Amino acid sequence: MMNKWTGNIYHPKSKDINKIIEVGKQKKQLLLFVLSYQVLVSKKKLQYTNNISVRATSYY
Repeated sequence: MMNKWTGNIYHPKSKDINKIIEVGKQKKQLLLFVLSYQVLVSKKKLQYTNNISVRATSYY
């Protein structure tokens, strides 16, 4: 029996499929969180290096 939404073969264990989808969503959210965190950290690093370079130039 074909599942008309996904086109995949429909299994009677739809709970398992739902679980897999749920886990996939959670992983996607985690990935987005990690990516946004990395962007935040890199911005902080940029600010930090800018501050250092400003200090370094002010010494000369």
